[in-house]
Amino acid sequence: MCDNAGLLILSGSEPISRKIGLPEQANRLTAMVQRRAAEAGIDLAKLDRVVLGLPRSQFPEMSSASQPGEAFRTTEPLIESLRQVIQGGFGAPLSLVNNTRMRALAEAQYFRGNESDLFFLGVDHEIIGALVLGGVLQNGSHGQAGDLGHVSVRLDGAPCRCGNRGCLEQVASMPALLAGEGLADPGELAEGILAGGYAEPLANAIRGLSQATAAVVTFFNPGTLVLGGSVMQLPGFFQSAKLAVLGSVPGRISSSLQVEPAAGDGVSGAIGAMILAFQSG
Repeated sequence: MCDNAGLLILSGSEPISRKIGLPEQANRLTAMVQRRAAEAGIDLAKLDRVVLGLPRSQFPEMSSASQPGEAFRTTEPLIESLRQVIQGGFGAPLSLVNNTRMRALAEAQYFRGNESDLFFLGVDHEIIGALVLGGVLQNGSHGQAGDLGHVSVRLDGAPCRCGNRGCLEQVASMPALLAGEGLADPGELAEGILAGGYAEPLANAIRGLSQATAAVVTFFNPGTLVLGGSVMQLPGFFQSAKLAVLGSVPGRISSSLQVEPAAGDGVSGAIGAMILAFQSG
């Protein structure tokens, strides 16, 4: 939370289980903010705007679809329930946004000194990219700009819940890497990599990521490519992905492209949300 001068006046975090529904998560989030604001003597009635960032995978419908494409239908009842919880708790206008887009905004305008042209790729439980051009976050006509996770990188791959085949998320997301090796914990995967294992699935993941990312980088020519998320934190993965992307784009682009790890993986979503709140007036 920040004041109208942009100064941070309240921050905090609290673990919330992903096993409970989004409305209950929103209830607990609201209660936490109300409690901490009361402790700090902050009057929430003066709030101008609330921005709530949500990963695509947090929506229950995204993991329970029974037919291809069903997972991506608009979930109006869920959105409305979230709106009622948040606006009821704070009494301020609410913007619901994709958290990856907020992270891109923070990387460009907070962590990297107002980088005007930047592409951010988050590789985690889902894979989503976000593009900042001329200092402006690009959303696309339906808010799907940069959704690389559902670009097909293996045309002969397995059917995806989105309706395509061989999507990037099926070969390079953390759930895909774990499931492919029968693992349940990223720590086990990291230990196996350090021991010299899992070379083939890692190579497939890097190949798919570089293929999709290189197309975006070549087309839009950003000055900086930021790679973040839990997969990029696996031993040696970021450096391998960086070299693969640079080797897949024209030399005139690779010679000037800065490829960097995410600077604010833990807090960038919240910082980006504050930036968006100011931009939204």
